[in-house]
Amino acid sequence: MLMKAIPKKVLILIAVVLVAAAGAAAFFLLRGKEESYRRIEVYEIDGSAMLTRSGIGDMDAYAGMLLQSKDAVSVMKESYLALKMDEDKYALLEALSKIHLEAEGNSTDSKTRIYLDEGALVNRLESELSEDSVYEVNTPNSTMAIRGTTFRVAVEYDENGVSHTQLSVFEGKVECRLVHPDGTVDETPVMVDTGTQIEIRGDMEESEYVVLDGKVDYEELKLKVLEFISAAFDADKELSISKEELAELIESKRNTEEPEIPELPEESEEPEEFTVTYQYGGEPFAVMQVQEGGFAKQPQLQPTSDGYWNFDFQTPILSDTSIEWIGRE
Repeated sequence: MLMKAIPKKVLILIAVVLVAAAGAAAFFLLRGKEESYRRIEVYEIDGSAMLTRSGIGDMDAYAGMLLQSKDAVSVMKESYLALKMDEDKYALLEALSKIHLEAEGNSTDSKTRIYLDEGALVNRLESELSEDSVYEVNTPNSTMAIRGTTFRVAVEYDENGVSHTQLSVFEGKVECRLVHPDGTVDETPVMVDTGTQIEIRGDMEESEYVVLDGKVDYEELKLKVLEFISAAFDADKELSISKEELAELIESKRNTEEPEIPELPEESEEPEEFTVTYQYGGEPFAVMQVQEGGFAKQPQLQPTSDGYWNFDFQTPILSDTSIEWIGRE
């Protein structure tokens, strides 16, 4: 039996409905995926710092700038830069510090690995990590893993190129392992307790502990570092120094040295959001919101089986943007 031909107007209507459905699906897929992304931003900066991103190159860092996995950050002389990761992890890069980072997972189950090439990095985790989460700081001769604590890691090199790592634990415990020149990592960690400071030396032949039972000397820390770690008290943490003693030391430092940057604010101004509209045939196919300086993502669905989005997705979004689908015949 012959099937009755479907009118052309009906076919057109069906096609329009399918495209609209695909657009809606792409929007909700993008939206759901975006909500699972981790947020790592430059929380505050004083002075100057440079961010290096693969495929783009060097960019001046600015407050509110969003970082991606594999980014590298270099802080210049007499400058500081503070990072905020998710909603409860903070890192302060001191002057002349260089890091690169790896970030995976989402805000609940996060994987954060910071590689400190030189300089000093202060870390403050206000909440305990979930069972599947990781937070590590790696240096040329050691790796430190924590669940939720406040600590500082400093790396410097002597005239012979030998690396020296200093770990100072202000609150909680840090699990430290040696990393040897051949890349092997000690299976058994050293647990560094609150108020303890250790030092590690690494050359071309071996890595070794040279101090294991030192005590943290708060007097040696810069004013900005003291102010940064004092915020741990607001998260109900107990440092190896009392709140009163730390406040007295901060006041003394303020009276004897010029503050290098203003006190870290509790909240930073949210960066502006822009709308990215994906167009197909002159009509919206999908929409997503992107933070200023962030990057648009390609929709998981595409309008046709063969074609491409006419846009360089390595370009930072600095205004409302339309991206057109170019179909191939």
